[in-house]
Amino acid sequence: LMEEACKKLIGEYDFRNFCKFNVKDGITNYVRKIMEVEVKTLDETDDGFTMCELTIVGRAFLWHQIRSIFSVLFLVGKGKELVVDELLNIEKNPRKPQYNMSSDAPLCLYDADFGGEYEWIYEA
Repeated sequence: LMEEACKKLIGEYDFRNFCKFNVKDGITNYVRKIMEVEVKTLDETDDGFTMCELTIVGRAFLWHQIRSIFSVLFLVGKGKELVVDELLNIEKNPRKPQYNMSSDAPLCLYDADFGGEYEWIYEA
């Protein structure tokens, strides 16, 4: 279910239902382009917990967008949320859905690739 939901996130959409609003930054455009979304099950343990890895490749992200996407994907995986594309269709669903955001504790950014567009200057 989560893999099917990931496919629906690929493309250019208004992701305002998948972020926290930060009005002080003056963001008025919530359209972002996602090129790749993949969820993998890494580890299943005897105590009932499963470790998952979510990889999202995009041009830019909104504040807490990844945490929100992961929360909704977990709900989809548990059968508590059925349709991701309804959340992406702002015209039909203008009201922000209610869900708890995933904890930031286990989330970590491990790579940023700018396609060779920039030359990074840094000290060893």
